[in-house]
Amino acid sequence: MKTKNIAASLIISFLCSAFILGALPCLAADMVDEEGVSPRDTKPKPFLSSKFVEQGKLKSLLATTVGFDNNVYLDTRRHKDAFNQVYFRTTFTSPLSETLNAIMEYDIMNLLYADSSSGNLVSTSLRGGLDCKINDDTNLIADYAFGITEYESSGGDDFFDHNLGFTIKQKLPMRFSHAFDYHFSVKDYMQRKTRDAATVYRDTSRLDLRNTYDYSVSKQFPTDLVKAGLKYYFNDSNEKFLNYYDYHSWQPYFSVVHLFGPKLFGYASVSKQYRYYTQRTIVGTLSSTKEKDYTLVTTQALYYSVNKKFTVGLSHNYRKNDSNEPSSRYSGSIFSLNGYYSF
Repeated sequence: MKTKNIAASLIISFLCSAFILGALPCLAADMVDEEGVSPRDTKPKPFLSSKFVEQGKLKSLLATTVGFDNNVYLDTRRHKDAFNQVYFRTTFTSPLSETLNAIMEYDIMNLLYADSSSGNLVSTSLRGGLDCKINDDTNLIADYAFGITEYESSGGDDFFDHNLGFTIKQKLPMRFSHAFDYHFSVKDYMQRKTRDAATVYRDTSRLDLRNTYDYSVSKQFPTDLVKAGLKYYFNDSNEKFLNYYDYHSWQPYFSVVHLFGPKLFGYASVSKQYRYYTQRTIVGTLSSTKEKDYTLVTTQALYYSVNKKFTVGLSHNYRKNDSNEPSSRYSGSIFSLNGYYSF
């Protein structure tokens, strides 16, 4: 565990350094005149002026979803249930300089099933970050988010979530753009304990560390926005029994948004996740074969903008997991009606 903590500290230090190095040019650029020679103003200025709140912009989103899930627990039992989900997000953005913006964001989500109470949960997070404009085409974003997820029926799955990272976005010629995203996250379970190699529970809470790398390329057409990318992460848990939750994940993905008219648009996406477990073996056999999972996810949705603030939509999500471990195989679909109000 000490090794993991040291690695986590090094990664956090690296990210903070990368953020500071990225933000300094933004602050320095704002302190010189148009010719880039002399300071604009030699008088000292507070980092956060009284105009910080006045110049800031507040945007919020309230979304509600009602739907039907034909495999709530994603297993072979295929338990079906109706659900309702409410989501709220508010984002405050304010300039610190001509090239640097501060971002503060809060969101909360509540998921309720009609019958499957063990799936009911509340998730909330608070995020802060800086958006640095490197040049007219490139932005560097550094942020940190802290979240809490709590389930209604049991505290065994409740966890704290820490997420620190940065994103680089750049516009390219011919209406192309690309982005690279790196995040280091820590999932700290409140009550779930770990097992040692002999399957004995220890007085240590489960802790999962994850390094995520995501690269994507987008192309904008007159009526379409096409995006393709590849996401990789390694989940490193302190669960010692077969390193049960340690695995590599590769996930190529593709999505398209199509405008049918001024108010009607559609969305479709497909991705396939390849999970390779480092030591988890097939259950009920003496084989040393490691478990491998392949998860296909597709989404189709149709949206209609009633006005500038209100949008409604219909969506279908399908998920299928193939695995060399029979108990891990499943498939399921979610059908939902969605409403979004922006203000």
